[in-house]
Amino acid sequence: MVRRRWDAGTPRARPTTHPPEVARPELRLLHEALGLRDAGLFFRAETLFNLADQVSVDAPSGRHLHELSHGEAFLAFMQDRMGDAGRAVYILDEPEAALSPSRQLAFLQMIDRWRRAGQVQAIIATHSPILMAYPHAQLMLLDEFGWREARWRETPHYAIYKRFLDDPEGQIERWLAEDRDDDA
Repeated sequence: MVRRRWDAGTPRARPTTHPPEVARPELRLLHEALGLRDAGLFFRAETLFNLADQVSVDAPSGRHLHELSHGEAFLAFMQDRMGDAGRAVYILDEPEAALSPSRQLAFLQMIDRWRRAGQVQAIIATHSPILMAYPHAQLMLLDEFGWREARWRETPHYAIYKRFLDDPEGQIERWLAEDRDDDA
């Protein structure tokens, strides 16, 4: 049986940012309940730097992960390790932290391939309206009232982006004025 660290990484590569005793028993139970002994990943964008020296990834450019931008390396890692996934559960914490808007769209293509194959369950914590807008997602919003199902246009994240894109200069000035008022 493969022993897995649930703080990040894969069975073969372990980041060095957390002590080995760190465990996420609820993730391990979910993984085992689904019968996925050696497939799956809990991965944060911040983990990539520590894993880059330990894993062999064929980036599309043929370059080492450390030679790529953070977003290029993150997407290359995901495509290499998760692109043609068999049966797996992926838990991703804010993948947009490493991805530009265009790379978020490339990531959505990967998510859609997973959906069409019917073999992957992806649980993604995100603030990105781009990722939230995926048409086949079941979006759950956690706010002061607890968990509830929501549409992406109902999220505070969407509202902030919409206000900004509708009136960038005016919205920035209002946000800065609020901060100046708080200082007074």
